[in-house]
Order: sequence, then C-alpha cells, then structure tokens
Amino acid sequence: MEAPAAPDNGMVGRPLRAAVTGADLSCTHNGERWAPDTVRALRAGDRIAFGPARRGVRGYLAMAGGIAVPSVMGSRATDLLARMGGLEGRILRAGDTLPIGDAEAHALSPGGLYADLEPPATLIEREIVRVLPGHRATGAARRGLQRLVDTWYRVDARSDRVGLRLVGPKVEAAVRGDEISEGMAIGALEITSTGDPLLLMRSRGSIGGYPTLAVIISADLPALAQRKPGDRLRFTIVDEAKALEAWRAQRTVTLLSPAWAVVTREAAPGDPPAATLGERIEMGAPIAWLEVMGTRRMLHSPIAGRLLRMFVEDGEDASEGAPICEVLADE
Repeated sequence: MEAPAAPDNGMVGRPLRAAVTGADLSCTHNGERWAPDTVRALRAGDRIAFGPARRGVRGYLAMAGGIAVPSVMGSRATDLLARMGGLEGRILRAGDTLPIGDAEAHALSPGGLYADLEPPATLIEREIVRVLPGHRATGAARRGLQRLVDTWYRVDARSDRVGLRLVGPKVEAAVRGDEISEGMAIGALEITSTGDPLLLMRSRGSIGGYPTLAVIISADLPALAQRKPGDRLRFTIVDEAKALEAWRAQRTVTLLSPAWAVVTREAAPGDPPAATLGERIEMGAPIAWLEVMGTRRMLHSPIAGRLLRMFVEDGEDASEGAPICEVLADE
C-alpha cells in the first residue's frame, strides 16, 4: 500500500511530525525504512509506503494535529459495519485526501524540557493471554472452560475486528439456542452452537446470547489485536487481583530525565507548583525543575495521568536517561 504524505494545510515549508507504531508493516519514507515507534518530519510531496507485515497485523500512523475528519459520537474512527465515521464510513481508496488538524493548536507547551518516556514492553509477540472466568462458566460449562486452557488454538482466516474465530478442540458450553441476549464485553470469549470459541473484538455487537466462558483481561486486549490468521493462541486463568495488577503495570509509564541535571521540586517565585503525588496531571504539567549547566528549566510531563511516585529527592542529581517519576497513564 502506498500513499502520499498528508497535505500541507497551509504549513508551506514547515515539517509535519509523524510517527508509526504497532505492527511492523515494512514502512518506508521516501524509499528509506521507517522503523516502528519512531518519529519523522514529513514535508509536502513526501511518500509513505507500507509492505508485508513483519510482526503483528495492525499498524498506526499518527500525525501532529491528528486526522481532521468529522467527529462522530466523540470518535474519528471508521466503523465499516455501521458505515459511519472516518471518510464517509468506508475504506480508503486511491486518490482520497485526508485533512490534517492544526498542529500548532496541539503543540506542546513552549519553554522548559519534556521528560523522555520508557515505553511499556510490546505485546505483539504474546501468544498466551490471561482470562477471568465468565459468569456462564458454571456446571458443565466449567469443564468447557478447563478445556479452553488445556490446549492451543489457531486464529481462523475468517477473523476480523468483530471477532477472532479460533480453530481447535470443540468446547462444551451447553448452548441451548434459546438464551436471553445480554451485554457483551470487548474480549468476551463466547462458545458458539458448534462448540467453536469466538473472541469478541472492538467492532463486536453490543449484545449476544452465546455463553461467555471467559473474558480476556484488559491488559492483554492489545495482544489480540495483533493476532493474524494462522497465529497460535492459548489461555491461562487469573484472578481479579492479578488482572488489576497487570492493568496497572501496563499503564504505568516511567518518565526519564532528558539531560544531566539537579532535580528540584520546590517552585521558585512566579513558577506554578509541581504536581503532587496522587494528583492527576495533564500533558505539559510541571513535575519538577531541572538545573542544567546553571540554567533552571521546567520539566513537563509528556503524557496525562496520575503521578504515582518520584524516584529522586529534592536537590538530587539525575543523569541523562535516569528515572524521575512514574505516571499511571490515561486510557
């Protein structure tokens, strides 16, 4: 797949910052490899191309300012089943043009320094995902749940964003066919009338009647989005405490010092106060001050979330790349 970079939107001569992340889809920028999880500056006329998937199946291209299609129900995503959102509710075609939002309006606060990130470990290669028992996993269905976690399954070619169909041993779940419909969670592991497992994904229906024997924990949902036809998948049961622990670990981000400096938490006259522990902070909020080569610079947070803990005491030295604090990032 190949497409021109975003239109200049009046920013003639100015580079537009963009990043690729998620799956490794052999991306190139003007013929040069563009590695996942890296940022590049794009200019009018640049070309971005994608090729075969090396790892995972879903990749993401993010532009400064965002894709400025109309918002539908608070989202700019495309729902192909409902035919709404995005660009006329359909897939992109050759010749389509996507508008880019005002990057200046979403720019980071001027002045000071922004902390670097230590990103969480990738989930692209995860094959064993953790589940909580579903409310239908009782009686004979409990044996079906045990069968689910005793073997490997493979993702069927008919899988999509609605759900992952799994190929493997049939599962007993006492499907009668006259069950009352109920709300279905993202990550619900249903058993169909044929005994085949079906994992519900982001575009699933909101209600259903098949028995839910298990639900994938929130921390492992991103791993499912990167499973492609033919990939292996296996389940392991955890309790609610482990599920919450995994969610917090995945959302917890370590912020690093961008330079060698003396770290100060005490605000100088006229400076805004630094964020306090346990407080929710916005992107760009001050978390400390750095004295770099005799110059005092504010240290901003590059993400929004809740400040969990500080790794340095007031007045301590921090080398470049040293951990400064932990933030429980917003969803």
